[in-house]
Amino acid sequence: MIVWWRGENQYMYSFDEGRSFFASPAALHNTMSERSSRKKSYGSVSLKLSNTLKGRCGILFTCFKGREHAAKREIANVLAEIVEDAAETSSSVARSSKNDNKTASDALAEEINALRASKAQRGKSFRILDSGVTGVLLSAIRKPHLDPDALVSKVFREMQSTNKVRFRECIRVLPMQVVTSATLRHVVEASRPLIDKYFPKGGTKKFRVVYRNMMCETLRRKELILKVASLVDSTYAVDLMKPDLTVLIIGIRGICGVAVSPHHHALCDYNVNTLIRQFVSEDGSTRGRKRTQGSRGEHSSASRKEAKKKIRTDEK
Repeated sequence: MIVWWRGENQYMYSFDEGRSFFASPAALHNTMSERSSRKKSYGSVSLKLSNTLKGRCGILFTCFKGREHAAKREIANVLAEIVEDAAETSSSVARSSKNDNKTASDALAEEINALRASKAQRGKSFRILDSGVTGVLLSAIRKPHLDPDALVSKVFREMQSTNKVRFRECIRVLPMQVVTSATLRHVVEASRPLIDKYFPKGGTKKFRVVYRNMMCETLRRKELILKVASLVDSTYAVDLMKPDLTVLIIGIRGICGVAVSPHHHALCDYNVNTLIRQFVSEDGSTRGRKRTQGSRGEHSSASRKEAKKKIRTDEK
């Protein structure tokens, strides 16, 4: 940066890019401090994200730009409902297993206490974080016994069976069973225990490896996919169209999440919009079906020609 003097308390500052402006030294100091604070806050977001998620599991949500706050509320409500449903089923099983002679008032009091406890625990199982990427949110799972893929598949199976959409703001919901640094060595080390668990030796299932890149500059798609696929036993076949298992790798800036899901392909790749199109196509309406290229223009031109012919015949 080159500084040129111009009058009393006025300087012209010219940058290497060719931009120049007149300002006082105090104004320049304020602008530079604002830029440095922005960089520090942006770096602190990624550092906080890596410190919170590394070695743990979580769920990634994508939404439209500018809808992050609404998506946060939606994510918190849906995840809380899932945990409450799981707690209610476990408590009902525990109550049914007991054969104590209790009155109706005692049973009602137990249910009220259970509801109060579930409300008190609401929000303690998850922590929603900003990823530093526009339209991408992360939910860190605080309880280790909760499986991210099981939670996501439960929500999508429920939506598929009831034809009711629980997400209005979120587009994709992707599980991350292990979160590590976004380097090839760390991703391979984190993937090895999952591969050993879901791909026992001698199996004959079909699989595929899917990589989602979200502003991650330290991983190369082809190299990463080949390295992770080499961990699977040779008895398993690769099938990109109808796999039985999907190895899902998600790179977000400086971190990377890995998951192995047997339901990813069957549940529309955990894409809410694709699931909605499936609902519409099953109902028989044409709104959810894909149009062929140029079909809209052909139909509109044909209808115009028919309308013109009808007008001519009416005039005659």
